[in-house]
Amino acid sequence: LESPRMAGRTFTIFLDLDGVVHPSPPQQQLLFCNSTVLKRIAHVVREVTEKYDGAPASVSFILSSSWRILQSTRELAFEEVQKRTETPVRGCCSIGNVKKSIQDLSLAELKEKIHTIDNDPQGRKDSILEFVEQEKVQDWIALDDLPLCPPRGENDQPESMMESVFRTRFLKVEGSTGLVEEDVERARAMLEFLLSPDD
Repeated sequence: LESPRMAGRTFTIFLDLDGVVHPSPPQQQLLFCNSTVLKRIAHVVREVTEKYDGAPASVSFILSSSWRILQSTRELAFEEVQKRTETPVRGCCSIGNVKKSIQDLSLAELKEKIHTIDNDPQGRKDSILEFVEQEKVQDWIALDDLPLCPPRGENDQPESMMESVFRTRFLKVEGSTGLVEEDVERARAMLEFLLSPDD
């Protein structure tokens, strides 16, 4: 009898859209144009986890993009990413300190909220780390064109443990192009570092 195949780990990819899945600023004709590269990154996650675990991970995306704010853009993102990558989108990060519901925001307030989320690296990172903590996510990486982890300088303050963890799991994407083939190999190197057993 064949022994039952062991179940793989669950692996989460926190996903920005503008500057990742398509170039930033987004143009209608280029929306989701880098989905093939994103699909390859999800495949690399399965490949590397199978190498170390003996079974591929169950991979899913969590939306960290400002596209999560409006129901219409959120639903479009879920549908397009799932269809183009054959990988489920199972939720999104919280929107943060909105004092009233999105439906009750004026157009000006809504634009300001989207602008803030699109230009606030610390807020974006905090929303990812909050999700990781609340949902007890163990295996994850984040793809974003915002500088969520600025380069370390000699005189920087010591990082918190979570900041250090984030640095090892963050893949900075060039926003003007979005994901490119080189990012697939960068993701592979990151995963090898994260998953290879310590000597």
